[in-house]
Amino acid sequence: LFEPWEYAKRLDAYAIHPSIYNVVPEIVNGCIINGVAINPFTVDEPETIKKVASLGVNGIITNVPDVALKVLNK
Repeated sequence: LFEPWEYAKRLDAYAIHPSIYNVVPEIVNGCIINGVAINPFTVDEPETIKKVASLGVNGIITNVPDVALKVLNK
């Protein structure tokens, strides 16, 4: 999607939940600037969890919450 935060704002949505493959710094920053939370799915690999978290997302949707907690609490 082009500028997904605009779609969210038009729909009065609090957050978007894009596929991990659509999460890039420009999308995350646009959401942050526009007050739209971003929670990517499905983020299961430890390195990907670390990378996505470093972008500043609000949450991570995963099948391995125990792994995510270990990675994020290091």
